[in-house]
Amino acid sequence: MAKYFKYTVCADEVFVQLLLQTSRFKEQAILDNNLRFLVWESGSHPRVLNSDDEKVLLEADNLFTCKFDCHRYPETLTIKFACK
Repeated sequence: MAKYFKYTVCADEVFVQLLLQTSRFKEQAILDNNLRFLVWESGSHPRVLNSDDEKVLLEADNLFTCKFDCHRYPETLTIKFACK
């Protein structure tokens, strides 16, 4: 494994993940949920979120989301920060 990482461009981004994935602690350490909220409707990119997604965002247990456009939909930037 050391030889592989010696010649890798972004070794720090995959080192911990690879270490956990190949360890005996795999079942206890790796969740089957990346905690991201994305809406894939079609194509190769997630949809840009807007105020119509507010209810779903507030009910979701996700910690992360992306695909906001603060110029087209500035109100979506404050949705997830509301207290439940």
